[in-house]
Amino acid sequence: EKSANIQIPIASLTKLLTALVAYEKLDLGSEMEISMADTMDISPSLKLQPGEKVKVLDLFNAMLIGSNNDAALALANHVAKATNQNFVNLMNKKAKDLGMSNSKFSNPLGFDSKENFSTAKDLVLLINNLEKLAVIKNLGKQTSYKFISKDGNSYFTESTNKLIKTHSDLEAIKTGFTSNSLGSMISRLNFQGRQIILIVLNSSNREKDTLLLKDQITQNFSLQ
Repeated sequence: EKSANIQIPIASLTKLLTALVAYEKLDLGSEMEISMADTMDISPSLKLQPGEKVKVLDLFNAMLIGSNNDAALALANHVAKATNQNFVNLMNKKAKDLGMSNSKFSNPLGFDSKENFSTAKDLVLLINNLEKLAVIKNLGKQTSYKFISKDGNSYFTESTNKLIKTHSDLEAIKTGFTSNSLGSMISRLNFQGRQIILIVLNSSNREKDTLLLKDQITQNFSLQ
């Protein structure tokens, strides 16, 4: 590890906490209606249409695989409506419950903000909880995702982790990028019967740095 306790903006890695809160507060098998407040054109976006009905699970998967901003926004708004609680408050409460004492969140998408940051060490705590959920782990090798709304509209998104197409020992967890946070990537490495989580933050080349970590492990260690 290096600089594991440095507080830093984490871009769309924030959506991992959004996913955990949504998982705990919503029925993933249920349907929800998209409102005007759920729509957003900031890429990546599904371009959801107001009034249409979609499965919560489809938005959940699209948010994690393709990092779609409107999917995350719709889930956050739906949780707030269902619980009658502020979603950001729920995020920060969950982070505190997980022991993420060096993290703070101001929005469910990961947009740059002085009030939205975490550390690599805190992210380990979040990942360890997410790794218990099959709904998360089953997405690791999916290079794309498509679904059809109840109204018949088709949606398609591609994985933001480009390494899983060419590296069979890697699985995607989440990526992020903004001009302030630079590139971030969390991947799962399958090595000698074990699974190792690789976390890269504040990188000018997140793919290169992830592969560097992978090579350091596979070329220099033997796991008992």
